Amino acid sequence: MGNPDFVKIEESGFNQYHFEHFLETCKHYPNHDKVGELIKQGIDNKIFVPALHGREHVNANRWLRLLKNGNTGMLIQFSHQSFGADNYKGELIPMYLGTFDPQIVKDIEYIKSSLQDAVHMFKDTFGFAPEHFIEPNEYGPIEIEKILSDLGIKFLLRAKLTAYSNYHNTKTRKYFHWIGKKISGIKFI
Repeated sequence: MGNPDFVKIEESGFNQYHFEHFLETCKHYPNHDKVGELIKQGIDNKIFVPALHGREHVNANRWLRLLKNGNTGMLIQFSHQSFGADNYKGELIPMYLGTFDPQIVKDIEYIKSSLQDAVHMFKDTFGFAPEHFIEPNEYGPIEIEKILSDLGIKFLLRAKLTAYSNYHNTKTRKYFHWIGKKISGIKFI
């Protein structure tokens, strides 16, 4: 639902994450004025049903920590208003794309907050509450299903084998999820 606001993040000295609605980001590109209307037409004509995917596709807390610590590869990407590379000149860049992959326990509150924002943005953009959630890169903490359920999500699409995040870059054992399985009131699809 959102993308990093690179200007505001840099102005904060990489101390605060700022985002903008994806329709704002579209304004940086040609024919941006058609995006919102085309999405609306697709929904109205039952071509697709939007599903929530989160607020952004980067783990903002990890990303800011890497930027603030001066990771060269991260700073080069940032200067081009980009992210996603996993190495720079042969040097590995630590993992930072797992949006809901908490590094430390206090990251859970950030995850909850960003998902609340995402649900509100979704409602404001599409005119209805999201019922489907497609999990982004990497896996969230074991609490993720409860968080999503509390936000009204009814269906979850994710990998069939899931190792939940367990902080400090560790994972739990793998859990098998099948179509129709329910956890915290959410049905896996």
